[in-house]
Amino acid sequence: MASFLTNLVKTYVEKLINGGIAESSYICCFTCIAKDFEEERARLEIERTTIKQRVDVATSRGEDVQANALYWEEEADKLIQEDTKTKQRCLFGFCPHIIWEFKYKELLDALNDDNNYMTGLQGMGGTGKTTMVKEVGKKLKQSKKFTQIIDTAVSFSPDIKKIQDDIADRLTNGEKILIILDDVWGDIDFNEIGIPYRDNHKGCRILITTRNKLVCNRLGCSKTIQLDLLSVEDAWMMFQRHADLRKVSTKDLLEKGRKISNECKRLPVAIAAIASSLKGKQRREEWDVALKSLQKHMSMHGADDELLKIFKCLQVSYDNMKNVNAKRLFLMCYVFREDEVISIEKLTRLGIGRGLFGEDYGNCKDARIQIIISKNKLLDSCLLLEYYLSNVKMHDLVRDAAQWIANKEIQTVNLYYKNQKAKVEREANIKYLLCEGKLKDLFSFKLDGSKLETLDWDDCKIDELSHEITKLEKLKLLNLEDCKIARINPFEVIDGCSSLEELYFSGSFNEFCREITFPKLQRFYIDELPRRVNELSSKWVSFRKDDIFLSETSHKYCLQEAEFLGLRRMEGGWRNIIPEIVPMEHGMNDLVELSLGSNSQLRCLIDSKHFESQVTKVFSKLVGLELRNLENLEELFNGPLSFDSLNSLENLSIEDCKHLKSLFKCNLNLFNLKSVSLEGCPMLISPFQIIESTMFQKLEVLTIINCPRIELILPFKSAHDFPSLESTTIASCDKLKYIFGKNVELGSLKQLELGGLPNLIDIFPKCNRSMHYKKFDL
Repeated sequence: MASFLTNLVKTYVEKLINGGIAESSYICCFTCIAKDFEEERARLEIERTTIKQRVDVATSRGEDVQANALYWEEEADKLIQEDTKTKQRCLFGFCPHIIWEFKYKELLDALNDDNNYMTGLQGMGGTGKTTMVKEVGKKLKQSKKFTQIIDTAVSFSPDIKKIQDDIADRLTNGEKILIILDDVWGDIDFNEIGIPYRDNHKGCRILITTRNKLVCNRLGCSKTIQLDLLSVEDAWMMFQRHADLRKVSTKDLLEKGRKISNECKRLPVAIAAIASSLKGKQRREEWDVALKSLQKHMSMHGADDELLKIFKCLQVSYDNMKNVNAKRLFLMCYVFREDEVISIEKLTRLGIGRGLFGEDYGNCKDARIQIIISKNKLLDSCLLLEYYLSNVKMHDLVRDAAQWIANKEIQTVNLYYKNQKAKVEREANIKYLLCEGKLKDLFSFKLDGSKLETLDWDDCKIDELSHEITKLEKLKLLNLEDCKIARINPFEVIDGCSSLEELYFSGSFNEFCREITFPKLQRFYIDELPRRVNELSSKWVSFRKDDIFLSETSHKYCLQEAEFLGLRRMEGGWRNIIPEIVPMEHGMNDLVELSLGSNSQLRCLIDSKHFESQVTKVFSKLVGLELRNLENLEELFNGPLSFDSLNSLENLSIEDCKHLKSLFKCNLNLFNLKSVSLEGCPMLISPFQIIESTMFQKLEVLTIINCPRIELILPFKSAHDFPSLESTTIASCDKLKYIFGKNVELGSLKQLELGGLPNLIDIFPKCNRSMHYKKFDL
């Protein structure tokens, strides 16, 4: 038996350990093969169980088991217990070698040392400095070594105002704070930025990353850690992973791949980009072209040899992309600032404005879909990096390469950079004009004959929105986000932009914005408050002040087209929305959320009493309905409606509607209703007049306050149950006698609050005392 076990163990060790896990020979690269390990773990567990069973049998028979068999079993247990996921700190999807792990620990120790006020991390561009400091920051925050981690990019041309904004109001005396200054190129005046000297803030620590060790010396770093390149073998392993060479590992391709990997000079950013571009390519000629391109001599004014090597790798990755739109989008992305977090909406505006799809693309909606496809191609090629909330970033070296590869034709201008201003008047073929946070004379440029398609302003100060933009015959997209406009109503100008397809206007209202009007658009987002554009809602209008209202034309247009509509004032004297504003056949079936308030004329939302011959389906996509302070509203619907009207409604909230008498007179499918809140409706007698057994199956919250005429809330005709109801609040309902018309099951109820109910008799009439429901203190 012992001999059998020895041979069996030997077989499995050779098959599993040498074949996939190889911990003894790959100990320095264990994290690099974590994925292989995970795939082999399941098989190893089966084999370990088999061995254990045989060992147990041998032991029970009193037979000797050789030590190496027991040792293998013990080692297999350790491998199975190994948590590879917690050990992986990935750089471009690659798990670096043990030296990188050692540097990580060295940096962590330096920041834990209270004697080190400033620590430097130095390494070539693309070696993973930013990745490492972010990981270290997370670790220190989790360990509560520091109360706050402030991370800001400095870059070659530091924006002092932005850096100050990043750290403003976050430096509190006594708190332990780590300030990460990423990508530092030269001297920093800490006093100008507002970073305290070491003697003035003992809890503050500074961590800088830089490509130049002299920067660390000049700034007086207490400790400087140098981040080296990948080892040759780790570089090759990373290349294989990104190129998926293990799946097509012919000898010829492996040899070509090894040579290409060597040309990447052990830089992760270069390896990830070029290997990803070769993934899935089987033809030898494609690999030959990539290798020759990397070996070709190239010169570039002002660039050192190392930078040229990176640029060549990125050029090859770019050349290998088959998607033309992805290539164009890549070349456009250099317009964004270094280390800028780029939202999908910004990419979309850039692509549309830059004419990514030529002159003959269908519309902005079609272009947006193509932008997302192109963005995903760039992510797959490691030319863009995923960031939180579906945003993306571009590595600073990749950004530089994009600018270098881009052709000389000027079609994109970012006025953030001072040397770009003169181009606006000089060049007639600019299509995308971006400005962030500067310039009061944005519209002083002469725009006659311009090919501009996108104007993108973010946090700008503008004297007035010039009528010059109405002369832009090709302007398709206008974005004004968190801008301060000193004079005139900007919508008077916007309404004159006849070719406009998309409008984003948020946080930019001024005192002249009263009556709002704008042209018909494919996509719009208009809100008083600054807000990230909701990608799920392509047509959004929201006003919170009573003194802002839509013109009659825009009002009718928005009620028919909007997906989210929030209005606090409606001009026009309309008694209903359908059919007086919106035709009955339209049904407002695209609307997802509706919020109305402060209207003195509206009597009902929909009046279908004269359309009895046709049962009308309305609000079929409506999820949220909120009505506040509608003085003369008597009922929601007057007349018959299709059963499936409001079949998506989840949240109903009505407040301070003094003349409201009823909610639903007809039979409706309210199966998805989750929350009902009625407050301050003194004329309301019966909220629900017809209730089917399938209604309210998903109702979770029921709140009724200050509705003194209600006698019965839910008049069921037969026994009913509320499987989802968790919270019920009933207060100040003077005539209320019963909550439910029949016995109900309240198995999920967690909270029941009743108050100010002088005539309450019971929860339901003729209560069945044998019925099980939770008791609450009333």
